[in-house]
Amino acid sequence: MDDKTAFSHSLAKLQHLLQHLPSRLPVLTTADSQYSSLLEPLDKDWKDDIGVHAAANRHLELCFPLSARIANEKGLRIPSISERGPIIEELIPFLRRYYTAEEGKCYMQKWAADLINGAEHCYSAHSKVCKLF
Repeated sequence: MDDKTAFSHSLAKLQHLLQHLPSRLPVLTTADSQYSSLLEPLDKDWKDDIGVHAAANRHLELCFPLSARIANEKGLRIPSISERGPIIEELIPFLRRYYTAEEGKCYMQKWAADLINGAEHCYSAHSKVCKLF
């Protein structure tokens, strides 16, 4: 399977997980969501200074800061997912949009894998099973 096909499968899995997050998680408004910056364009100065793909990576780092990450069962620091709904589901078009060029592929593949781990951990923490496809 080539990289683009693998990435498409990862996005499909992540989208399914995000659409079925545990109902105990709140659905927040744009004003209250920690992920609302996914709806905003990338910072122009970042794009000029570090390039569009690194700016997209930085944008995600602000949505999922290291300080808010949790350790999974393997001890890896993964993004903590604390809400559900249409705003966090904007991750899918965001990741797809910046999956271009080799640099973007590396960043977005890593984010997709980390976010899948974060979503799966969220399911486990809330004792919810999500059947994929």
